[in-house]
Amino acid sequence: MWTFVSQQEQLKQAVVILHEIYGLNDFIEELCISYQQKGYAVFAPNLLKREITFAYEQEAEAYTYFNQQVGFKIVKQVERLINDLKEEYEQVIVIGFSVGATLAWLCCENSNCAAVVCFYGSRIRDYLHLQPVCPALVLFASEDLFEVDKVIELLSGKANLESKKITGRHGFMDSYGKKFSFTANLEAQKSVELFLAELETMI
Repeated sequence: MWTFVSQQEQLKQAVVILHEIYGLNDFIEELCISYQQKGYAVFAPNLLKREITFAYEQEAEAYTYFNQQVGFKIVKQVERLINDLKEEYEQVIVIGFSVGATLAWLCCENSNCAAVVCFYGSRIRDYLHLQPVCPALVLFASEDLFEVDKVIELLSGKANLESKKITGRHGFMDSYGKKFSFTANLEAQKSVELFLAELETMI
């Protein structure tokens, strides 16, 4: 697990970042540093349990590996991390991408979560029965392998939930990947900044 914590001040908010099928790659490391610079204690668990990350060209292999060797059952380990962090920090925020976003969504009923942010979590559609007990921001890519509008419609009306479709492809946040979109990235970042700013007022 990567840990980015400033020892010079007592931080009140911890961010848990859940990676995509590729593992703890440069995109995730850059993101962790960015959130640390914003004043969060940052924790990025290695969900794959292997040191070597997958290249983007190994998408099919990475997808198979995640499904066969990891799976969404690893959410139990993520929740243990959340529960442990809650003993030290006032707020624990979970941010996930793709499979990590689905894992973040699976944590939305954990009362130790202050908030969850989900970027293009395709398999969220398999867990629409969940009812967030904390603020949840779910950002979908307009171009994905399922009916995005239908899923957003099914999520509408849930308490504590804001869901939004952003024009772009699955993976639009990752500046290292071919699906990166500067415009979509900027729009998503603004949504997250507003969401987290409101959360800060609750401390």
